[in-house]
Amino acid sequence: MPRSKTTLIAIGGGDIANARDVLDEFLSLLKKKSDPLLVVMTVATTEPEAAAREYEVLFRKEGIKHVSDVDVSVREDSFSERALDLISKADAVYFTGGDQLNVTSLLGGTPLHNALH
Repeated sequence: MPRSKTTLIAIGGGDIANARDVLDEFLSLLKKKSDPLLVVMTVATTEPEAAAREYEVLFRKEGIKHVSDVDVSVREDSFSERALDLISKADAVYFTGGDQLNVTSLLGGTPLHNALH
């Protein structure tokens, strides 16, 4: 079902824990949802497992109970049924920092890319 209103918050840098104003705005929008699901996309980082753990801890400390991660380390991951299912259910998607070229080269033109739109 298409969403009637979508908010995009584009930020730079990888130290979100110290950018309280940006983090607080993101969380205030997310917490308007009842029992929200946050999906952390680790496609840009070279350390997806560590990044997923770091952001899961951060967001859970901020009161978000449902935090899942989607890693796209190779293009084939952009066709994952699990990833597509999570994105379809997500109330928010957070992309970690890293090499942003990975985002376009691994996601562009895939089912996951389409689901994110």
